[in-house]
Amino acid sequence: GSQPGVRRMSVEARSTLVVESGKSSQGRLEISTNPPWSVRLAWGDKEYSAEEADLFECLTTIRRSLDALGIKVCCAGARSDVYPSGMSSQMSGGRKAYIHRAGARPTMEDLVDIFDPAEPEIVVTVAEQRSAVRRRLE
Repeated sequence: GSQPGVRRMSVEARSTLVVESGKSSQGRLEISTNPPWSVRLAWGDKEYSAEEADLFECLTTIRRSLDALGIKVCCAGARSDVYPSGMSSQMSGGRKAYIHRAGARPTMEDLVDIFDPAEPEIVVTVAEQRSAVRRRLE
């Protein structure tokens, strides 16, 4: 039975490309659809998970662990030009972030789901992403 006042965590499953040592494999993401925010990434015999203040931070925590190993998660939230605003994080639990274009303020058309697929060539480390966004905002 269910207990009153206890909200069941619902999870969405998505596949994502994981690139390790130049080899691509299919990974599986399990993304919470309501708080507490959590993300789990599994591929082969590997598994990484995080629980953070929002989904973008969950993804960032997992990416930081993978960056140290030279592994890329090929999703929009790992692109050099994608980063959430405070409001987009609040409104979507960190699920939506903006594509930042040089010399232009992001608009609603620039909002993307951070778990949408991204080409491996445009996926960067957490440090590279933060530095690229900082440069665009200067």
